[in-house]
Amino acid sequence: MQDSITERLKSISFFSDMSDYDLEQIAEITEEKTYAKGDAIIEERTSAERFFIISSGKIKITKQFEDGEEFVLAVHSDGDFFGEMALLDEGPRSATARAVEPTTVLEITRPNFETLLYRAPVVAYHIIRELSSRLRETGALLVSALQRRNRQLYRSYLDTITTIMKALEKGKSGAAKQSRRIQDVSRAIGQQMKLSEEQMLTLEINALAEGLAIEGFPEPLSPKPGAVVQRIIAVAAAFVGAGETQQALKAIRQDKNLDSRISEVLSGLLKAKRLSGSGDST
Repeated sequence: MQDSITERLKSISFFSDMSDYDLEQIAEITEEKTYAKGDAIIEERTSAERFFIISSGKIKITKQFEDGEEFVLAVHSDGDFFGEMALLDEGPRSATARAVEPTTVLEITRPNFETLLYRAPVVAYHIIRELSSRLRETGALLVSALQRRNRQLYRSYLDTITTIMKALEKGKSGAAKQSRRIQDVSRAIGQQMKLSEEQMLTLEINALAEGLAIEGFPEPLSPKPGAVVQRIIAVAAAFVGAGETQQALKAIRQDKNLDSRISEVLSGLLKAKRLSGSGDST
């Protein structure tokens, strides 16, 4: 069995530079174990006691958000290792590792893992280098996932408010119609200024809220507007409130409390007749 494990270790990249003697020493502290498809090899938030090297098969590393959604961080196969992070920082497991197919792993206990790092600096270097790369990739993935979730939350909230607005409009609510116009004008300005998708969602939500006099949103759906979004809404609200005419625009451009650059964008949209529903009287 030990000879078999030694041969397998030779085929793994970060052991390839080690002597046969060192590999035999590692084989002595290594245990081979097989997991069926779907088996959890390690589970998030549990204590960490072992380091794993995949001899054959495939596993996926997943993390669960508070709402129960599972996010895949990585997929590893033959020759890859996992489970090192919690052993190094002595914290609980930060993710779950589950076999995607029948998988055989080589397991090393915590005490033996620490001995391995001490006796084989080359192995320690390879593990630390790989860990650094994984942390960078995982961080980027999580940021991307959170941004996507935020956009989904914003869009959901925007759809909810829009539904309320439509219901109010059926009741001939002047406030609802004005709020929709503020949203329309704000959206046109934001698109002309090439705001990001997230900024546009925040702009539309807060523009609707402006007309309805909604002062705040419940957490975690609070799409707090930045300075640019706030200035756009201020110009749009003043324009709609003054009747959406050229005369109203002239007054807005003279108002020192409003952003002149955004007023110019609005002026350009009016001249190009890209604000449907706006008046054109002088």
